[in-house]
Amino acid sequence: MDKAGYYQEEGGVQATPAQIVSQLWYGFDKDTLYLRLDARRPWAEVGAETRVGFYLTRPGGGTENPFSRIGADQTLLGFGANALAEVVIKDGAATSVFYLAGEGNTYEATPAQLPVGVAGSPIELAVPYEVLGKPDAGDTLRIRTVVSEDEQRDIQVVRPVARGPWSCPTWA
Repeated sequence: MDKAGYYQEEGGVQATPAQIVSQLWYGFDKDTLYLRLDARRPWAEVGAETRVGFYLTRPGGGTENPFSRIGADQTLLGFGANALAEVVIKDGAATSVFYLAGEGNTYEATPAQLPVGVAGSPIELAVPYEVLGKPDAGDTLRIRTVVSEDEQRDIQVVRPVARGPWSCPTWA
């Protein structure tokens, strides 16, 4: 990994039981964006089926959606997401689905397979640039992470400060 950083979710020792996420880690190299999300407890204890959505902007833009996929018009992201890398945790295993923003505030699943793993409280996901798009020097990548209970409702939105947890002036 060439560059990396993290975002600490508010709450710390005073976190409420509703706060699931503790930290968002990110990094990248010349081929891949890496994401890791740490929970305050094992993901298997959060619910029977938990979905973690990493809402992203894509280099070069595209169709934008300002809302989460599951929360629809009730969960505003704070920017127009072009893509969604979603991790589904069920029965202690993780799978992933990559979506592109569609017309009418929808998300359309793609056939892309993203490497993903879950072990206890961390989730790790790799998003190859061949899927997301290769960033150029000066591109800003924005992210918002949303934890959802199955396909029913959003239960936590991780809100990084300012323009997102990172703005990379130079990509490797």
